[in-house]
Amino acid sequence: PFTILFVVRKKAQTDVSPASFEQVMDACQTFKAQAGRVPFVSCFGRTSAAADQVEYRTAQEIGALLIRKGFGVLHGGYTGMMQAVSEGASREIEIHTEPEFRYRNIGVPMCGFDRELTRTQSLHLPAASTLTDRKSAITKNGDIALGLPLVGIGTFAEVWEVIEGNYCASFTGEPLRPVILYGSAWKQVIADLTTSFGITLPSEVAS
Repeated sequence: PFTILFVVRKKAQTDVSPASFEQVMDACQTFKAQAGRVPFVSCFGRTSAAADQVEYRTAQEIGALLIRKGFGVLHGGYTGMMQAVSEGASREIEIHTEPEFRYRNIGVPMCGFDRELTRTQSLHLPAASTLTDRKSAITKNGDIALGLPLVGIGTFAEVWEVIEGNYCASFTGEPLRPVILYGSAWKQVIADLTTSFGITLPSEVAS
């Protein structure tokens, strides 16, 4: 069994109990079902983005647009671009009275981060015990992956995990997840991968 938490964090928590990876995954699937089985977009972006940056405002607009177009958003649940996409999604969700909309903005927390950081105002899963579990929950539960503007090493690692998963799935016949990379920084990343390493990204990756 697991506990589903409906919380708006006003301050960092010091008494968070870690959940197992299975508990986090089960909770995420429960949320997705209650959201009306809409496709969810896993949103990845740098944690150090500031609210006055153009990219931050762009992420807010993307979050709102995804909800408006019938998607749910799945993200890391804390600061920077994660907070921006969550804020945009939450503003759009507030417009709708249908109960399933409240489940369409999911942040995946981690107990270690909960002791230091404030969660965004969104629906949250139980706190993952490790960074690996948290990252896997975000990448595996999204139907589409979106790399937001402002790319950090963590952002690249998360997006690459989805691309690598698609590569493996191409041999096993499992469904492939589209990957969308937004912004000029991602174009440079793709160019570097192509020219320096000879890597050709698959057709489901769009930038």
